[in-house]
Amino acid sequence: MIFRAVLLLGFLFAAWYWGDWRNWRNYYPTMLFTMLVNITASYLAYHHLLWVFAPDRLITTHTVLNIVNTFTILPLTTLLFLSHLPKASRRKQCYYIILWILLYGIIETLDHQQGGITYLNGWSLGWSVLLNCTMFPILAIHRNHPLIAWLITFLVAWLVIINFNFLAAEMH
Repeated sequence: MIFRAVLLLGFLFAAWYWGDWRNWRNYYPTMLFTMLVNITASYLAYHHLLWVFAPDRLITTHTVLNIVNTFTILPLTTLLFLSHLPKASRRKQCYYIILWILLYGIIETLDHQQGGITYLNGWSLGWSVLLNCTMFPILAIHRNHPLIAWLITFLVAWLVIINFNFLAAEMH
């Protein structure tokens, strides 16, 4: 799938061009937070996947593709998102967050339409958009209030675990 290569190159270019690299250390804790949450979620869902990435010529397994996503697209997204998050106006922050939710929704819609992502165990594009509606505000909160962001993340994770029947899934 050329889509993923274009996506990765697009994020790399956007981060290089628009990312606030001078202040990357300010964003680094939230970048690590994003990566840790994704790796933990992937580990917990290993035997109860909610979505699976289709292999392509370069990356032949869902797991490897998820690792590539965890260590490239997610931290680059965090850097880009926080680099331009408005500070003064709550209204502008809300519009900015909505813009990122729409961007991620469009990307996932295109990936799904091309067969790059398949939903399982009751998950859907709608659930992904809802998850993005929590992810981007949590990233904004984490920058200044990491403990609050962790609490919200645990709450969201618990709701996903309950709603998608993880307690009945095989866990090793």
